[in-house]
Amino acid sequence: MEKYSITEEAFEKIFMYLRGMRGVYCKNRARTRKFLEAVSFIMRTGVQWIELPAYYGHYKSIPKRFIAWGRKDIWNEILCHFSRDCDS
Repeated sequence: MEKYSITEEAFEKIFMYLRGMRGVYCKNRARTRKFLEAVSFIMRTGVQWIELPAYYGHYKSIPKRFIAWGRKDIWNEILCHFSRDCDS
């Protein structure tokens, strides 16, 4: 398994976009990356949150943040923003 499933270039674009959003806490680059990688891992594998490898963090805190971002419509904003120019 690769250490990161999101390329550095893609992560940098996502991270910079998140830094400009209101209501999103993502000051710690490494933690934000691990969180996004954890979500990517869950989406790719389909495992339950409790089966998330410890590398990504505590299996209870990741889904809490995921749900909070969903309630704030952050996931939708990210997808809409990056789907406009998906090849760059």
